[in-house]
Amino acid sequence: MKGCVCLFLLLVAAAVSAQSNESPDEAAVLSVQRQWLEASQAGNGNALHQIIDDSFVGSTPNNQIINKQSLLPPKGSEPTFRNSHFADLTARIIGDTAVVFGNMVTPEDSTTLRCAMVYAKRAGTWKMIAAQLVPVAETRGQ
Repeated sequence: MKGCVCLFLLLVAAAVSAQSNESPDEAAVLSVQRQWLEASQAGNGNALHQIIDDSFVGSTPNNQIINKQSLLPPKGSEPTFRNSHFADLTARIIGDTAVVFGNMVTPEDSTTLRCAMVYAKRAGTWKMIAAQLVPVAETRGQ
């Protein structure tokens, strides 16, 4: 009986360890990714200014090329990505560069955007340097 309990605890520990397999850098960059969305939703230009690198370049869902200034909300403007949330975010770290992939979902209008964001570690802080948001084509059951 003790052997079964030990085996069970070992299996549970292995499963928990496998689920939290991300490195500290991956966890940090995913946290910054979530902070970016929260700051966008709140219209928090100060936070966005800290997260987005001055060299930022991006591509919008309608194929516009944008820079950092495009992502900083003008005073009194409507926040962006108001009721959106991320799904299936993953991060890959290569030296001082990170790539985050996932989906940004807006349930109200059934919009899903595929996200690819690139971060660079600058002075110990992850800064967004590039982003691409692409609409996911609607798929219906066949």
